[in-house]
Formats: sequence, structure tokens, C-alpha cells
Amino acid sequence: MPIWTITLTRGKAAIVIEGEGEDPHIPDHIGFDIRGSPGPIYQELRERIARGPWSWLQDRMRDEDDLYWIDHAARETALQYPGWTVESNLPPLEEPEDIPGRCDRMSEKKPDHADKFTWTEDEIEVVGHEPVTDEDRRRVLREHDRR
Repeated sequence: MPIWTITLTRGKAAIVIEGEGEDPHIPDHIGFDIRGSPGPIYQELRERIARGPWSWLQDRMRDEDDLYWIDHAARETALQYPGWTVESNLPPLEEPEDIPGRCDRMSEKKPDHADKFTWTEDEIEVVGHEPVTDEDRRRVLREHDRR
């Protein structure tokens, strides 16, 4: 099983992120190893990773556990801290259509239910989003019955 590595270094300090798995987009395991004293960059890196991919990257990266997102976050974080460098053994990032299970939020394709229903703003407010499941619809109907 391949081990993918992303390493941030400066002097004797290092942050090593290892992901195991056949696909870097969906690793089976991710581990962080801290060497030396990296200071505040480690916390900032963890926070940046936790936020997940920027919307303009979501067609190329799945979520905060995607090693390509972690690599991107490491490079952005290193830019904020002079002297830090990033090395990675990840293969080049594929084109969006090659990513298995990728996020379609930014694609042109509408979800299957998009043209079947028209919802009012009040109905959307009850569920918190456009009702798409039978349970969502039942909640909307229950709310209308109470009014």
C-alpha cells in the first residue's frame, strides 16, 4: 500500500503528514509527526486543513481528508512563515472529471430533483435548505399544518 508524504521543514523543525492508501484523495489513514519545535505553524496548518477545500478547488479535491487538499493547505501555510518549505511525493493532480466521488457542488449539472419541485422561501426556511427527501417534505407539511 503506497505511503504519501507531505513534509514542511525549517531547520531542524518538521511537520510530516503521512497518508496510506491507493488513492491520495481517499487515504485509509492520515498521521501527523512533529519533529523539533515548529511553533505556531502547526496549529495554523491544522486549522487551515479543517476548513476544507476552497470552493474553487472542490471540483478537484474531495474534503479535508484529501491529501491534495492537505498539500495545498501546507503550501499556503508555509507562505505565511518565511523559511518553511514543503515537499511531497504526491503524483500530479488529475483533471476534475478523473477524481472518483468528487464533489459536484461547483459543476454545471443540477441534481436530479432540481426541476421537479418549486419551493417557497418559507418552505426552505423550515428545513434549512431546499427540501429533497420525503422527511424534508413531511416537515414542511407539518409546519404548514401548524400555521
